[in-house]
Amino acid sequence: MINSGYLFGSHSVTNLIRGFYAIFLAYYLGPEVYGLYNYGLSWYLAFIPLSYFGHEVIVRREIGKNSKDIDAIASHTLFIRFCAALLTALLSVLLGLYFEEDDFLQNLLLIFSIALIGRSLALWTDIIFSSVEKSRFAFTQNTIFRFLEVTCGIAVLLGGGSILILAVLNAIFWWLQAISSMVIIRRQFAHLFTVLESEKIWLLIKIGAVLGFLAILNAWMIQGPVIMLRFLGHDSGELGALALTMQAFLILFGIPWAIGNASLPILARTVERQDNKELLFMEVLLKGGCVFGMAAGLGGFSLGPFVVDFVFGSSFDKTGELMGICFWILIPGIWLSASIQVLHAHQKTFAIFTGLIAAVVALVLSTPVLVESYGAAGSLYALASGMILASVITLFWLNQIIHLNLIHSVLRPSVSMLPCLLFLFVEEKGFFQFGVGIAILIACTYFFVLNMQEREILHSKFGHRKIS
Repeated sequence: MINSGYLFGSHSVTNLIRGFYAIFLAYYLGPEVYGLYNYGLSWYLAFIPLSYFGHEVIVRREIGKNSKDIDAIASHTLFIRFCAALLTALLSVLLGLYFEEDDFLQNLLLIFSIALIGRSLALWTDIIFSSVEKSRFAFTQNTIFRFLEVTCGIAVLLGGGSILILAVLNAIFWWLQAISSMVIIRRQFAHLFTVLESEKIWLLIKIGAVLGFLAILNAWMIQGPVIMLRFLGHDSGELGALALTMQAFLILFGIPWAIGNASLPILARTVERQDNKELLFMEVLLKGGCVFGMAAGLGGFSLGPFVVDFVFGSSFDKTGELMGICFWILIPGIWLSASIQVLHAHQKTFAIFTGLIAAVVALVLSTPVLVESYGAAGSLYALASGMILASVITLFWLNQIIHLNLIHSVLRPSVSMLPCLLFLFVEEKGFFQFGVGIAILIACTYFFVLNMQEREILHSKFGHRKIS
């Protein structure tokens, strides 16, 4: 629990810092330039999973089972990660030069491709910290280096610098974080760069190639909408609006994702013991995802336009409208993320593959049609279709393995949330409409989503009256 708390804290603090940075950049740069900068970020974040080779799953799962193998696991996966990151960065540069005709954007993609290597290595160190249940180091490292990047970035912009300098800072601080974190790992947790065995390397590549492909599919679900909108020829103003919306979505999505990610070593052990505790994990995240996503959706719909107009003015009006659509997608997104973690613990790679490939195909095929009809909002409709399809498929496979009570965990909470939509009929937009929606959400959660035992637990924690 302490490790999960630190990992959750790491993601929460860094998301807060990134959120502040995103707000400043959007406000200072405007929708057009901010859209181009975020396009560059999305470009290299779509490529970076090529360097993962499933390490996030393999390292956590194997160290979770046997921590004595940490030296060999760390050394071999670091070697693979570094080589893969170099090749991925090269591919990112070559494709960027081929597809992007603008010289300025070619330079932007080149710099971000260099950042890709440092970020990939830094993320590898986070995996090691989490796997040995010492995520406090990840918390410290991420907080320090993201704060430094944001501080220097703001200073550069105020001094008249361009987004190319921001990209250079992004690369520098990811590289510094990677080097600093590897020094900590080398001193305290694992003897890196031990004698490498070619057979073990090829075995890890063989296992990780499939998992790495899954990571690529997963990343495209998040980064694809911004990249595809750019190449579908829509103006950079709409691109900026979508980019800022997706940034807010990622910050919110990072909370349940961090919980699930930190739980993978524990899930691996519970599968090994066959104590069926992954059922409890799924029930909590399925119900929690429904409630959290509904609350976010209510906030995005009722407060999104008001908050965006207050912070950014009329230049980002489109973002307020998009938030009213986007945040509802958190519900299937959280269901999908939770299902993938448990399927990874059971080593059911094919089940994850079927869900993600179906989602990406749905996203890619529907985006051009929906964007032509609805503009940037069409990208979100396409994303929603992919997320829903993937969550349905992965839950189907997971139910074959652990026999979920889908009526209790999915259907009942989903139906119970429908009365919350009554807030749409409140004529007065803004905080009053949001308050009505949240009041209905709390009542529905207490009386219909939680079972008797869960309500008893709430009363034991926060009150003394026993439920009759």
